[in-house]
Amino acid sequence: MQMMTAGENGSIMHTPPVLVLDYQNQSLGSTGFLLQLAGFSVTQVIDLAQALNLAICRHHSNAPFGFLAASNLPDAEIVRIVRLLRQAGTTLPLLLTCRNIPLAGELLYQAAELDRNVYLCRPDQIGPAAKTLVEFEPTTVRKKPCDTQT
Repeated sequence: MQMMTAGENGSIMHTPPVLVLDYQNQSLGSTGFLLQLAGFSVTQVIDLAQALNLAICRHHSNAPFGFLAASNLPDAEIVRIVRLLRQAGTTLPLLLTCRNIPLAGELLYQAAELDRNVYLCRPDQIGPAAKTLVEFEPTTVRKKPCDTQT
């Protein structure tokens, strides 16, 4: 199900459902809450295998996730999830949260080498970053239910 929210210029924006992966329950709830405040429908998981399964299963459904928001994952797990999603044939963008963005440069570089749909933001900026991602990547993020292209 897609929700509608007002864009920055007052236009109506369709927000896709979002998959949130976080290994810590407390920040998982915070991330989900911030995305809900920004107008997104959220599915939250704390397990990498479950996130991959949901992302892959929903990729070809009538309600694919618009993007995967991930935080508190070890660097190797982030690169791994990007690799596994791409091997499965999904086009799901990845929005990573990181408290210290300058230190995340190498991680972002590694992930971006695997896929150009990897984005980075501070945890407190996830709502605005998600809205920007939806506006910036409309063909990837905002799929219509009848859109079957991968």
